[in-house]
Amino acid sequence: MTRASAPLAFGPLTLDPSCQVVAVGECSVQLRGQECAVLAALMRRPSEVVSHDTLLEALYPGPERASACGLDVLRAAVCRLRRALAGLGAGLHVSSVYGSGYLLEVGGQRVGADVDVADELNHALAEARARAREEIG
Repeated sequence: MTRASAPLAFGPLTLDPSCQVVAVGECSVQLRGQECAVLAALMRRPSEVVSHDTLLEALYPGPERASACGLDVLRAAVCRLRRALAGLGAGLHVSSVYGSGYLLEVGGQRVGADVDVADELNHALAEARARAREEIG
């Protein structure tokens, strides 16, 4: 079995990329190719923020990536993946890390050192936006 088709697990979540099925216990959902590629990339690096570039490479390996619609395609795939994971329950979520990429979470618990840095950046950005709103208003 190749790495691309080997089943993956993260917390209660299992993914079989060969048939594009994600499951929690007895509950399963059929994914489309893009959602499966994004989820597989996130599950292969569960304690890390996975960069936009890494996820785009998972969606469009090789020279195809240059002609892809880039971040818009990735955002749409993540949106559909979030809906699929919500249907499974178990508190699974794909979080955006501003300017960096995405992170797979179980029950709202983030894992990994990169998350602390990302949280600090997200907090600083929120504060900057609030100050800008105050100055404008």
